[in-house]
Amino acid sequence: MEWVRVGHVKGAHGLKGELFLSLKAKSADWQDQLEEVVFVKPKEDFPKNLKNHRYLVTKHRPHKEGLLVFIAGVSDRNQSEAFRGYEVWIPSQYVVAKPGETLFLGQLLGFTVKDKTLGEVGKIIDFASNGAQDLLVIQGSKENFEVPLVDDFLQEISWSEKTLHMDLPPGLVP
Repeated sequence: MEWVRVGHVKGAHGLKGELFLSLKAKSADWQDQLEEVVFVKPKEDFPKNLKNHRYLVTKHRPHKEGLLVFIAGVSDRNQSEAFRGYEVWIPSQYVVAKPGETLFLGQLLGFTVKDKTLGEVGKIIDFASNGAQDLLVIQGSKENFEVPLVDDFLQEISWSEKTLHMDLPPGLVP
């Protein structure tokens, strides 16, 4: 099974072990399918053996720009606080848009970004949000930079080539 990172644990919520998951995208259309998650310490590679990282989700609900979840084996605030800062990963099949649906950002991870004027500017390595729109975090040749994922900039998504063709304003690419 493949996994995709969707956010991080912001902290404990309440006294009974509930976790507040802060999500990278503004919506979690996949939440009704959510049965399990993987937690990974920040800056650690995704584990090969999931035995001590995989948790059953027993209950979840939307909260602010994220989710509140209960996981099996965590029943008090002290236990849930131990997960603060951990990355949250879910099965990748939860975040695959069907034809006609809005795409999930995770589907674009690793895509090459080509600008109409500059040509290839880098690869998508992560996502962020500025509150108004989703941002692509692109690893460029000089440094990482963010580009708003908006219709005005996006020209085409080539799924077969794993490429986003964009028309970016001057000065946006370092």
